[in-house]
Order: sequence, then structure tokens, then C-alpha cells
Amino acid sequence: MSLLYFTGFDFNQNPEHYFLYAAPYDINVFSAHFTGRYGGKCLGARESFGSRFGRVFINPAEQTLIVGVAGRFESFPSFGPVFQLNNININPNIELCIGANKVIYIRLRGTQTIDTGIFLDWNTWYYLELKGKIHNTQGEVEVRVNGVTVFSQTGLNTAYSSSILSSSYVTLIRDVGGWSFFDDFYICNTTGTKNNTFLGDIKVVTLFPTRDGTYNEFSVVGASNRYEAVDETTPNYDTDYVTQSGINLRQTFGFTAPSINGSIAGLRANVFARKDDAGSRFMKLLGKYNTTEVLHSTVSLLDNYKHYYSPIHEVNFATGNDWGVSELGTLEYGVKIVES
Repeated sequence: MSLLYFTGFDFNQNPEHYFLYAAPYDINVFSAHFTGRYGGKCLGARESFGSRFGRVFINPAEQTLIVGVAGRFESFPSFGPVFQLNNININPNIELCIGANKVIYIRLRGTQTIDTGIFLDWNTWYYLELKGKIHNTQGEVEVRVNGVTVFSQTGLNTAYSSSILSSSYVTLIRDVGGWSFFDDFYICNTTGTKNNTFLGDIKVVTLFPTRDGTYNEFSVVGASNRYEAVDETTPNYDTDYVTQSGINLRQTFGFTAPSINGSIAGLRANVFARKDDAGSRFMKLLGKYNTTEVLHSTVSLLDNYKHYYSPIHEVNFATGNDWGVSELGTLEYGVKIVES
């Protein structure tokens, strides 16, 4: 696995719906949905008193990470970070920052600041990528803007603690001033044979169900068809939904292949679900491509709604080859109710 995380921020304005694993956002940072850079949605954040607003937990920790995000920023009244690579104690190893003078800076260990000499314009979309290797003497940093390397340096001390030579978190920041807008966010490492280097200016496309799938063993509430109960851009909770309590019963949904060009780095499914009665309830996410099916790990449902994600499929789980765009029209995803 090389691609560790990605999102296009398309289905909710609350950062908690995307940063699943730890301290999702600072309560003093206000976030909202805005039109994305290529349609769809992006996430905007405005600092009012606090700092971070979104944090992704990387488990296991990685010595080298590559992070990319599309960013558009209102003026920074003072020096502030855009994103961080943090160690397990949430201390900053490497930060990509912007100054009030519009210059990109790299800050190491929270103390050492390096001026890259690269200027950004306010209220303009840029695709920012950072590669960081964490080491107390042989650390490395490379920054790319719109696919072009603008800073690269080796032999650095990039470790906040010399005893922790890795990053366990990636944090998006809105630290000072007005709005920051984020879209098309990814994290990968340098292992494996795919997605093990800079991905460049990517686009994350969110597909919503457009048809009922092969398995239709759930009841529908509030809609005519099952897929129409789960196709909202932003979930409407109990306005319409599908439901089932029987063990081993399944529900899958199909999608319409998008009109896009280029290769597909990977895909993952996202299910928004809860239980509605006392006692334990379990499910597994279920993927289906033609006759090939994959069942993922059991999840224990909560009383409140939560997003549950499948593992990232970098290749078609039926063929072992890279995904073709047209194959997304054959793919189905859903859930299976299990006993434990």
C-alpha cells in the first residue's frame, strides 16, 4: 500500500467527517462548504482563536510521507502553517507555512525556518505538495507547486524528537487570519510499486449511487428506490435511508462512470451508518465487481451516525490491474449485516 488517504471534501462541511482517527478539529476553527476548484465542493476554514482543524492519523507511523492538497488562501496577517507532519505526540516535525509577505516557508521542529523564495498570490488556487523524511541528521524536504519542484534539501534535522524518527499525523491548519480553502487532498508513502512518489495535481471525484445493485435485501424508508435513499451529497440522516437487522443480509449499490480523463490512483467506499436499538450490531463493507466480491473487516456500529471507509483499492480487486474509468460503472459497493 502506498496511497494512505485521500478526499475531495465533497460530502460534508464538518472536518470530523474526513479526519477519522484523532482530534478531528479545533472547536475555535469555523469550517464550511464552498464550490470546489473544478466543481463539486471544497472545505473552507477560518481561524477565530485556535489553530488546527483537521488531522489524519497515519498508522503505522512513516519515516517518509508525501502530502498534496489544492489550496487557496486569503491574506495571512502573520506567518502561519498550512499543513504539518507531526510525530506520535503531535509535535511538528515539518511544516509548510505562508508568510504575510506571500512567501512559502519550511519550518523544522517548530523552530528552524527556511525561506523557499517562492511567492503565492492570494485568492488563487495552487496545488501544494510536500515530501518529508524524518531524521535527526539525514532528513529531507522537497516542495512542489503545481507539479514543479521549488525547494529541495537533504541532510536536515527534521525530527522534533531524536528518538521519534517518523510522522504519525498529517494536520491541515488554518492558524491565522481569514479563509483558507482546501480541495483534492492526498497522503502517500514511498513503498510499493504504485503511488509511491508525488502524484501531482490530482482531482478527487466523489461518486454517489445511481442504481440499486445486485443485492437488495434492505428495506427502504422515505424514498421510492433504495439508491435514492443514500444518494445525497450531504447525508440527510433519517429523512430517508435503508435499514435491515437480519444476519447475512446484503445491500449493494451501483454507480455511473464519470466523464474524466487520466489514470485512477485508487478508490475507496464510504458508508454512513448507525444502529437504532440497544445491544451490539455489526456489519462489513462489501465490494462487488462482476462475480468477484470482497468483504472487509467487521465494524461495530454506534448509536450515532459515523462514516465507515473501506480500504483503498489501488487496483481492481477482481483483475489485479489498474482501474479503468468505465469499470466504475460495473463496480458495486454496500454492506452485509454480520453476527460478530
